[in-house]
Amino acid sequence: MRRHNGLFRPEARLPPYFVAVAVMIPGLIIVGQALEHHLNVGLIVVGWGLYVVGVMIASVAITAYALDYLPSASGEVSALVNLARTMSGFSVGYFQLQWGETAGFDVSFGIQAAIVAVAALLVVVLIVFGERLRKLGGPLHFAAHQ
Repeated sequence: MRRHNGLFRPEARLPPYFVAVAVMIPGLIIVGQALEHHLNVGLIVVGWGLYVVGVMIASVAITAYALDYLPSASGEVSALVNLARTMSGFSVGYFQLQWGETAGFDVSFGIQAAIVAVAALLVVVLIVFGERLRKLGGPLHFAAHQ
């Protein structure tokens, strides 16, 4: 609140997402390189550990933002965030192995790291334009202020 002249904005919850991105991207790259070049299994453990820590930080930041944006919809926010994490996590098993075998694990995990970077750009858009988007209104605006 000190940075925003005593006003709290939900976008203040998003900067930890960049810490998550800084951990997830190297983690994905390490896993991809270790699998592609048959490196020590310890590298896979470290890379995946980095990625999972990043996912936890990111999900907390996004959930906190959404709960501040929609305080009256805490159940819905929690359900949607958990659904997204679960669906994306379970879906990977259906395509990851075949994609890694055909394109190379370094390429497949590198593309996933690039997707994480693009998601960070979307968070930048939320930080910069979030207040304006909230003021535009819409159905979420009414749900948040009832």
